[in-house]
Amino acid sequence: MPVYPESMIDQEREGSADAVCTISATGAVMGCNLISVSGGAAFGPSVLEFLKAQRYRPQIRNGHPVQASYRYHFNFKLN
Repeated sequence: MPVYPESMIDQEREGSADAVCTISATGAVMGCNLISVSGGAAFGPSVLEFLKAQRYRPQIRNGHPVQASYRYHFNFKLN
């Protein structure tokens, strides 16, 4: 899960962020772009940093791993 930005905690703000990433045939993240961010701009960089550090299982087509794009959504809620 992405790190909840300290600045947003201090301001007691909640929000969300959506991103699209391309996952290579090896499972590596090749690129991520923010689609939308709500609640505060700091949520976007947190999501991008998290996604770029991940490793994923690639999509399989005809028995072979292939590059594909995926959309991710994260909610930031205070307890």
